[in-house]
Order: sequence, then structure tokens, then C-alpha cells
Amino acid sequence: MDNATRKSQRMKLVFGIAIPMLVLVVTIVMVGASFAWFTTAEKTTITEITMSTAEAYSVTFGMGNGTLWENIAYAGQEVFNSDGYLLSKDKAGTNTLDISNMPYYFVNTIALSTGGNTLDITMNFDSVDIFVPKRNEDKQLVDKDGNVTTDFSKVVVASTKKQYGNGEGKNDASDIPYVFTWMFKLHPQPTGKEQTSVISSNYIENDGKQKMNPLQPSSNEVWYTPYGILEFNESGLVKTINGDATSDTTSIKSAPTTQIQNFHTPDSGYEYDFYIIFAPQEMFYMQFFSADKDKHTASEVYGEDNVKKVFENQKNRMFYSSMDYSGTMFKFSAVISVVGANEEGSR
Repeated sequence: MDNATRKSQRMKLVFGIAIPMLVLVVTIVMVGASFAWFTTAEKTTITEITMSTAEAYSVTFGMGNGTLWENIAYAGQEVFNSDGYLLSKDKAGTNTLDISNMPYYFVNTIALSTGGNTLDITMNFDSVDIFVPKRNEDKQLVDKDGNVTTDFSKVVVASTKKQYGNGEGKNDASDIPYVFTWMFKLHPQPTGKEQTSVISSNYIENDGKQKMNPLQPSSNEVWYTPYGILEFNESGLVKTINGDATSDTTSIKSAPTTQIQNFHTPDSGYEYDFYIIFAPQEMFYMQFFSADKDKHTASEVYGEDNVKKVFENQKNRMFYSSMDYSGTMFKFSAVISVVGANEEGSR
């Protein structure tokens, strides 16, 4: 058998295994995210993530041991300044109001394993529900029996504000990246003599007050994103995409792939911090590309028609930062697709 024949048979085998488990569903059970003007606001957390697929390549999400995350509630961050530019670190500068309006996000620590396999994967949100939950006279969340609950999966929907996904009356799921995005990265491990678990959070505490900590990469940090595996330089800009070096002229428009390539964990897996970000996907990631950073408004990026999907009737403010959305909660689900399976042990 010649080399070409062996290669052909190997490719057929790989694709034959991949097809039955092409779609892996991640269900993010009720995310309680409420505006700051609800004095009884719940902390924002993902209470459960589950994923299953064909036995051939098992990829699982688990909760890990203990609570490894803490989040302050969504406070109606507007994301953009009055000129229509995304509030990046440089755009916000030292302006306290602009800093407080930088994109909100929440973080959850999860255990993720590919079972020792090396995979190419993509991820997309397939549904988002924004709704007003039912509350009692004391503004507490209640279940269908009227009992107070802190279990977001049991919350009763009083009214729906907006839905994305499949079904009559819903906005198409392809519109979700106009308003939300995601990423994940390795959960930090204890350093030095400190052996207690590291707690991931979306805020910093100063003089007894909690303030959202804007999401920014550190030098050599690696993020797993809709644009592949991004590694950052000391200036917080992308220096590699899936291991390939970028340059000062690299734009997000020329990002070569939407795949996270050669993703691998051992059988025991790793802990990752998983983020959902309340900002338009393309514009959020443009701030990390030197060719794009702070150079374009939302109208320039999306066009006058599509920019309405970001702002609706508001001018340069995310639509869900409107007072009309006060007290709403958010529920997300996503689909991870395995689009390639590489030889075991390859990285």
C-alpha cells in the first residue's frame, strides 16, 4: 500500500468518526443577571454546564470542586461612548464614567476534558432569552408554586423582552454576535506556598466597594475565542492566532479561521474560566488587533441597517442597557461543533 493510499484511508477514518458527534450541545442553565437598580439583585453565575457526545471522543464540562467564581450583577453597561466607539481600555482612559460603562462580563470556572484527544472546535450561541422573572411583593424570585427560590432554573418567566433562536417571533440566532460574545482561558493555579483555590471574579474591591474589573488580557495570556486561539503581547494586542504570528497590519477581518485548532487536554482535563461578554463580538475583539483598535464606530463596522441590531432605538448604547430592560434576566445556550479530529498526541 503506497503513502497516498494510507493517507486517504486515514482521512476517511477520521471523518467517519467525527460525523456522528459533529454537534455537541452545551446547556448553560439559567443565568441570573439583573440590573443594579434592583436592590435584591442576585449574583450572576452559571449554575450548571453539561455537554455530551459520542463515546469515540468524549468532551465533558463539569463544575470542578467548590465555588471558584464570584460575580457582581450586570449594571446596565452601555459599552459604547457617545461617538459610537467601543469603550476599550484606551478609549475609556481615566474617565470614571466611561470605565464603568466598559463591556460587562461574567465568569464561571469549569472542568473541561477532551479525553486526551486533539480536536478542532467551534462554538456558537444558538439561543438567548431576555425576560422579566416573576417576583413576590418583596422582589424575591419565585417558582411556579410561588415559593422563593435561588435556583435560576426554577424561575417563572413573567414576560419576555427578546428571544434569539429558532421559532416564531424570535430573532435569528445569527444575530446574537451583534450583542454577545464569549471566550475561555485556563483557570489560574495557586502560586508559591498558597494552596487554596483561586477564585475567579469580574470585579475588584477597593475601600469596601466592588467595581467591575474590565476584561483585559495580560502579556502572553492565551484566550480561546470565536477567532481561534489568541495569544497576547505585553501591550494586550494579539500576537498569534492558533500559533501563527500576526503583524501590525493584521486585522480581525483577515483572521484566517473561526476554529480553535488542536485543542487538547489530558484525560484528567483542566479547569478553565468561561466568560460570556455583553458586547458585540466583532467590535469587542477588534480592540485587540493593532490594525483595528479604536479606529471604527459601530456604524462603520456593521452598516446603518445592522447597527440597529446592536442599539435598537438607543443611540450608541446597547439596547438592553435601556431602563425598559430593568430587572431582566438572561438565559444562554450554545453549540460546540467538532470540525476536525487530529492524530492522538498531536498539538
